[in-house]
Amino acid sequence: MSNEVRFCLEYRLAAGGPAHAVQTAWMVDSPTTRAQIDEMIANARAMNAVESKWWVEERQGGDPPR
Repeated sequence: MSNEVRFCLEYRLAAGGPAHAVQTAWMVDSPTTRAQIDEMIANARAMNAVESKWWVEERQGGDPPR
């Protein structure tokens, strides 16, 4: 089985405003996927958000979500 990864992001656009969370679907871990995730991280850094955090989750293919 191949490893899988997904990108997760939480952000708040205004102080005291609602928090938002998004995540990608699980994707096969590959150099192409990692390049896409790097681009998502760059876009998250460029957001005009008061607060934001992101991370990458990893799992063995076929395992249930953590």
